[in-house]
Amino acid sequence: MSTDDLPSNIVPLESGLNLRFYEAVLFLYCLKEVKYKAESVKEPDLESDSGRSSRDSFRCFVNKLGQICDNGSKGKTVTAFAVLQPGQIQYRFASNQRTSEELEDVKTYIANILGFLGSAADDQLNGVFGTVLERILAFNRPAIEKYVDNLFQVTDFCAGVCEKGDTAEAREAARHINSLKKLCASAQEEEPSLESFVSQTRELLDTIGQLHNSFFEGFIRDKAQADRDPANKTPWSELRHAFGRLHSYTIAVKVLISMRRRRRELFEDFEVVAVPSSVRSGCPNVRRAVDGILKRFPEKMKMAEVYNANLPEEQQKAMTDKIKAYGTGSKGKFRPYVHAELLLLDSILTEEQREGVTLRFFGEADYDRYIGCSKPTCRLCKLYIDSHPSGVEFRGGHGNIYHAWRAPDIYNEDGVNVAEAIRTRQDIHNKMLETLRQTIKRWITGHVAERKHHDSNSSPTSYIGAGSSTSYNPHLAAQAFPDSMDSISTRGAMDDSDDMATAFGRMSIAGDSGRSSSSPSISRSSQETTPVPERNVGSPFASSGDLKPSINRRQRPLIIEDEE
Repeated sequence: MSTDDLPSNIVPLESGLNLRFYEAVLFLYCLKEVKYKAESVKEPDLESDSGRSSRDSFRCFVNKLGQICDNGSKGKTVTAFAVLQPGQIQYRFASNQRTSEELEDVKTYIANILGFLGSAADDQLNGVFGTVLERILAFNRPAIEKYVDNLFQVTDFCAGVCEKGDTAEAREAARHINSLKKLCASAQEEEPSLESFVSQTRELLDTIGQLHNSFFEGFIRDKAQADRDPANKTPWSELRHAFGRLHSYTIAVKVLISMRRRRRELFEDFEVVAVPSSVRSGCPNVRRAVDGILKRFPEKMKMAEVYNANLPEEQQKAMTDKIKAYGTGSKGKFRPYVHAELLLLDSILTEEQREGVTLRFFGEADYDRYIGCSKPTCRLCKLYIDSHPSGVEFRGGHGNIYHAWRAPDIYNEDGVNVAEAIRTRQDIHNKMLETLRQTIKRWITGHVAERKHHDSNSSPTSYIGAGSSTSYNPHLAAQAFPDSMDSISTRGAMDDSDDMATAFGRMSIAGDSGRSSSSPSISRSSQETTPVPERNVGSPFASSGDLKPSINRRQRPLIIEDEE
């Protein structure tokens, strides 16, 4: 995608506000690189077993739909989902940066998964685990291979540390890590067939599942926390992250099957709709000098004085270098695009405005209007959502800031109140700008910058909080601490329902260890209602053995530059 492809009817953000906003974004992004402390972002609560409400379970399900579609790297395939019910059930999704052909692949794949579960009789659900997992592994091969390689790379170091330990637990952990190493090596054989990859990966995931339910998960968690380096990834943190992300695929299947047991209507007579990804815009025209940016701050903040008095000379030099490097035109990477959650929100709100009716979310009386995502919400998306009047709720945030971010575009076209949309966008950007400037000042004056090394959770069983609370008001907390990114879901939700430890992390489903059985034929509604061009992809519900298309998806290159 190139900036030449930007539609001519896009209404740009007012130039002065655009300049001030992106200067603050760039400044905070560079400040994060110069001065951050990874451990300042709270870890998920791994132990909570309370509040497993139907609302939490549904949100977990929606997040997992995003996760099993996020099969790439560098954030390009981050995927957001909403379950709507304008008439029939509609699964609407968006991805950060996917081509129309790739979005069509995702549609076919997710319709296949949902339709297969819908076709299974209630008394056969215990036997579908293997088939569903294998389809997910095949589609997610690129991401899984990365996690397997990351796990393999740190096994020698971690096993060596344990072998030098003087406890039986450490020696047992060393044995388990060496077992993981062998399984990773088997899964990494040179150019394995898809069938071989799936088989070897299933064996690895079976072992990880057993270890997760033993002392081992707590052992590596403690090691990762004790060995944490504020500025660098460590072998133990990488082992735990890869271990957890691989186990999350097993949990995802359990979540899908559990939801199928409770809400079969979600898997019958549905449609899947893709929202096109945005085109990257040109690099914002921002100042490339620190003093020039600081002069744009309100005079009452006295930012030049604050900056010179509180930031050490070596950090000031680093800031100068980074601002120059990331400023206009230098690296060519500072080309903002709209993140998946906001693409999806904008699609829903635009349709509501055109149709003149409120678009119904599935079960919104019980589950609220919720948009889930494969990854926690980034800092800028959270600030945007917190300032937006829609009332739609989103997944909690991880605190990372990405400078190549932009708000949803406004198009000068029929059915859209452009003047109102411009006012709303300007109000949101002004609120975001004020918060960003206050955050910059706090970070400079001593508040450590918050950042996670990974934008996904290390633990696949993070379950935060216990539903709603009458003693805590997250909106007031956000006003008091707009810096805080502690996995509290935005717009008032108290939990990050990505994964639910007690409900799914330790749940055993009969047939887990079984391999694929033949898939029954499936006929479900999955008509095209999206601007993505039609392709003759055949039935969206391929047989369980039809894994070949995933190989082609894996080889298809994306046509955008790498992101953070």
